[in-house]
Amino acid sequence: MYRSWPTSVGRCAHRKQQGLRIDDAAALNGVSVDLLSRLENGAGGIRTDKLLAVLEGLGLALVIAPKDHELLQLLPKE
Repeated sequence: MYRSWPTSVGRCAHRKQQGLRIDDAAALNGVSVDLLSRLENGAGGIRTDKLLAVLEGLGLALVIAPKDHELLQLLPKE
């Protein structure tokens, strides 16, 4: 099985690689620390526009593809 987005985002590796504390990342992305914390911990109830704003601010992209797409074969498996 491939990693789901909450697991990948939940590790908050990209934010930490950029040397950003959670409060700094939240401020730079125009979201609350609570929202960013919920996103990183895989909690639900996050609006899509907020998710996309955080991803954009961290230089990440959300990719939607069919489950059998060849690019998904390159993703790490758990």
